[in-house]
Amino acid sequence: MSKSCRWICLPTELIYLILEELDFHSLLRCTEVCRGMNSLLKDSLLLELAAKLAAAGMTDGSSATYTTAVRLDMLKAHQDAWSHLRWSQEPLSYSVSSVRLWELIGGVLGLYSYSPEDTYLKLVRFPSIHRGIAHREWQIPLDFKVGDFSMDPSADLLVAVTRVDLLNRATSFTVHFLSLETGRPHPKARQPEIRVDTKSMGDAWSYDIRILDDHMAIMFSPEFDSDDTELTIWNWETGTMVKVKPFSDDLKSKADEGSVFHSTFRSCVSNESEDTVLAEIVLIDIHDEEVGDGYSLHLPSPPLEFDIYALDIVSESPPTSRDWHSESNVPFATSLDDRLIVINYRLLNQQDEDVNYALFVPLSVLIYHFRHGRSKEEDFLQWNQWGPQNTRLLPINFSDVWVCYVHGMMASVYDAGTETFRLFDFTKLGVRYDLEKGERRPETVYLTEGTVVEKVFGKEPVCSSMPGRIRTGKIPLKSVEAVMLVEDALVFVTRHWFMGLRSLRLEARIFKLHCI
Repeated sequence: MSKSCRWICLPTELIYLILEELDFHSLLRCTEVCRGMNSLLKDSLLLELAAKLAAAGMTDGSSATYTTAVRLDMLKAHQDAWSHLRWSQEPLSYSVSSVRLWELIGGVLGLYSYSPEDTYLKLVRFPSIHRGIAHREWQIPLDFKVGDFSMDPSADLLVAVTRVDLLNRATSFTVHFLSLETGRPHPKARQPEIRVDTKSMGDAWSYDIRILDDHMAIMFSPEFDSDDTELTIWNWETGTMVKVKPFSDDLKSKADEGSVFHSTFRSCVSNESEDTVLAEIVLIDIHDEEVGDGYSLHLPSPPLEFDIYALDIVSESPPTSRDWHSESNVPFATSLDDRLIVINYRLLNQQDEDVNYALFVPLSVLIYHFRHGRSKEEDFLQWNQWGPQNTRLLPINFSDVWVCYVHGMMASVYDAGTETFRLFDFTKLGVRYDLEKGERRPETVYLTEGTVVEKVFGKEPVCSSMPGRIRTGKIPLKSVEAVMLVEDALVFVTRHWFMGLRSLRLEARIFKLHCI
């Protein structure tokens, strides 16, 4: 048997099974191997499915449940619904007026309610007609008061933080690792509870919890003593603490923390110079034994005459297990190869006017420069060396309360005072496909030219040119406060006013979430 025919002598079904494991770029290379392989791929739907998945920022799911042809049809229907913003069903509505805490991750909504008589977490799995996901609701009882929580549906993981009150001693916390299905200790956690001791005695705390595979990070922030803010990272399965990163006053941290692959990123304002304030993203290698100061990527920095009342990072916390896509029997899912990071500037100029900008950054860009800089033993990179070609800076005021507006490479925003919302999409291959094929979609603006922002970030204009597209949709509800984004739905937040009892005439807002 000659070498050239060995592969072609395999059963066609077996060849297809092998090819199904390859991504789009690998399949393209296979078409160049020989005429036989090229013909085999062109005669199948594998290459078309892989191309459309890549353009949509998706990854393939279960081939055991759905054939290639069925997955391709489902993907086309899914993308067509998003392109034309068609609502597939009546909205699911949930009041959050009496909810103490809420979280929206991986298509699962968590609503925590507490009272002396009853403490529980209500969970809602949003449905998807186009991906075959059924609507589901369940409730788990809790026997402790939760300070904050997060979850990873792909790992059946619920992480809950409780504060331990000790008389005349610094505040301590207990971190619980529970099953999202049952509320019992998670079977993979060797230590279902971990004690965390801090240096602060404050009563008011804020938390940011991020989960990534078998790692998780919590930022503990006392509201009245920023010097004692700490970021602690564990392997939640083994209970091993990976790293503790204290934040001193010279960093003046202004943002959320989140663990990203092998790094942790943070935006901060530091190192005041004569005419500006240095804004930067700091990436920290959680596997580096040296805590260090991390690797810094400089950001556009406002002048000192601007009051910076917020500089924050927003990213999603999706289901992170790559095996979950096939194990959950979905036909396709959002790719984990890249994610969108949104950095919000909330400024006040000398005329006491609000100045709001959002900087869109792909995670892949941050990781590339982090690894490249570390290999050269550098500590930082100037904005002009990495930012203009790889980001997009736009005047946008995202909600600072309803913050789950990022998913994959997209972000959603409600245009206050209007009946419209916008979807910002920076899926690289999808934008390129539309432009090269000349298939510009209706109600879509394509960002092909550079954006120039002047007189906001110092004397020099700030340029940015990452390609993207913006879709505008009409809001199907009244009294909308914000819009959030998950893999299969838009979640609109509505407000309703009512008059208080007695004669005080207090007005309160009842918020509801509507999944469409």
